[in-house]
Amino acid sequence: MQWWKKKCIERCEIVPSEGFFGDQKYLDQMPKLFSNVCDITTPGVNIGIWNDLKFQFHEDDGAVYVNKDRLIFYHFCGLRIVNKNKIELIFNQKYVPFIFEYYQQKLQESIDLAEKIDPTFNGYASEEDLKRYW
Repeated sequence: MQWWKKKCIERCEIVPSEGFFGDQKYLDQMPKLFSNVCDITTPGVNIGIWNDLKFQFHEDDGAVYVNKDRLIFYHFCGLRIVNKNKIELIFNQKYVPFIFEYYQQKLQESIDLAEKIDPTFNGYASEEDLKRYW
């Protein structure tokens, strides 16, 4: 974790032609550099815009499935929380709408809880940040 933190501080930008994609490309190196680190191959994990077209998604009894396995997490790339009611996907993603809608609802519930604990909560990306970085 310390190595990854150091690398992210050194350079954390999106320049795919140079092998940089925020903090993510450093993770690709970790299984080669460190023992006891491996890629997760569990079905329903590591689903995102880079591979979601390979899968079939459906809902069943309140759960989301990817092919026949329950979806454990979907990686929303470029998601920015501007405020509780404005959660945006920066990249033009071919996401499954019901997954984003469910996630957006859970984020709003989490923000409600954070505001109850700390009424001054303001952990949002600013409109200026959105324009500057994207």
